[in-house]
Amino acid sequence: MMALGIVVLATLLGAGGLGQSAMDTLSQRRTGRGVATGLAVVAIAAVLDRLGRAVVGQDRATAPSRRTVLLCVGGVIGLIIFGRSANYIAFPEMWETRAFDPIDDGVKWARDNLRWFTRNFNDTVVSWYYVPVRDYLTDSVAWPVIIASAAALGAWLKGWRLALLNVCAMGSILLIGMWELSIDTFVQVVAAVVLSILLAIPVGIAAGRHRRVEAALSPVLDALQTIPSLVYIIPAVTLFTIGVVPGLIASILYAIVPGVRLAALGIKQVPTESVEASQMFGARPRQTMFGVRIPLAARTIMAGVNQVIMLVLAMVIISGLVGGGGLGFETISAVKNSELGLGFEVGFAIVMMAIVLDRSSQAIADRVGAPEVTAH
Repeated sequence: MMALGIVVLATLLGAGGLGQSAMDTLSQRRTGRGVATGLAVVAIAAVLDRLGRAVVGQDRATAPSRRTVLLCVGGVIGLIIFGRSANYIAFPEMWETRAFDPIDDGVKWARDNLRWFTRNFNDTVVSWYYVPVRDYLTDSVAWPVIIASAAALGAWLKGWRLALLNVCAMGSILLIGMWELSIDTFVQVVAAVVLSILLAIPVGIAAGRHRRVEAALSPVLDALQTIPSLVYIIPAVTLFTIGVVPGLIASILYAIVPGVRLAALGIKQVPTESVEASQMFGARPRQTMFGVRIPLAARTIMAGVNQVIMLVLAMVIISGLVGGGGLGFETISAVKNSELGLGFEVGFAIVMMAIVLDRSSQAIADRVGAPEVTAH
């Protein structure tokens, strides 16, 4: 599964295959073709996953006999020989379908008719958030202030150990010369994480409270979780052009799934006794939600926030493919130019940033979260 997850990155090294098809669709901005490529990757993953599970969980009593296995192998060999002799190697072009072309038409229509919105949204995000915050942190705030702030936050959340970890991690980023690029990436990560949380938690709470909402969201979340991450980039690039915004949108779509699922799980795991007790004391539904359900589900919700942070960081490199800047763009440059040292430096900076964000989010969960609950 992990190998299939990097088919796109493998094309940067000349691997070809479906990864190359995905890269071509990105350059051509063909969303429909990108969806088809993504579904092909999902199909291969599903086949390999089911075959692997069948082999591991195979029962000797129901295992096929040696004769059956030999007949199957012989049949496959016979079909291969017949196909080569009859020149049936390639799939007939006349059987190929253009079922995904309407997706391209729909995205093009949205690009042409919603340009007033997409252009203003893109300019607002870049001009009012990304550039000012990035420039302020890199040009106006000295690096000792940022590191000291991270240390103070760590000390307040979990004590001197987390403070020391934050100082060492951020200091190592500074020493290898990746400070400004890391700040650039951090600004993008914060924006994607905040927007993902603002969307995921309310939707997850609604799914945890209402079965119909959960049933309606389930196929959507499954699709977002299985389709390769590059597919999210293609319509975003078509609508918003190259830059930071397509990377943010793709990161949100990729990272929102665990936030929704864990928020729903936390709400469903709240003991009915606690809810009934609040209702007996005259609490209204809104008071029960904010005074009982959400506090008791806080630990599980924060686990979802932690997963959102990690998945947004995982999209850094993909965002670099569309001009996202920061460490992602530097990674792509290192791969294309075969700069091994630069690649290690960028990877090390990403890992250090992930450690700081991961440990800090876990500390927040431990500090504000209620004791873990289980459904009865």
